[in-house]
Amino acid sequence: MKYILLLAFSLFSFISYSQDNTTSNYSIDVELKECIKLSEGIDAEIVKCELNAAEAWDGELNKYYKQLMGVLNPEQQKALKESQRQWIIYKDMEGSFLSQFYGKQKGSMWRVVSANRVKEIIKTRALELKEYYEIQQSF
Repeated sequence: MKYILLLAFSLFSFISYSQDNTTSNYSIDVELKECIKLSEGIDAEIVKCELNAAEAWDGELNKYYKQLMGVLNPEQQKALKESQRQWIIYKDMEGSFLSQFYGKQKGSMWRVVSANRVKEIIKTRALELKEYYEIQQSF
């Protein structure tokens, strides 16, 4: 019963991420949805789609980080640099946990869930940095 509830929760979370209307217009998300459609439901192919999207979001994260660093004062730059350093530690540790956790589950769909979670962590940080940059630009 515990596994059924976990599966239902994970699938619900996966579906909610894919239906997030606030970010569905990002080209990365559009490309991800198209890639998943073309995967014909093959888990290994969906994982590749998720990993490609994570890589694309990482590129966006780096772009917004550099843009934000360019408009901050030295004190803010120092704080952002430390924050980003700590975030990278979190991302790496969480990725390690997700790999160990979902790697122990039965069924290849858990690799999809794990890849999705990693992508979402990177995407969330990229969008946070973008928002900080946009706020800074409005002053």
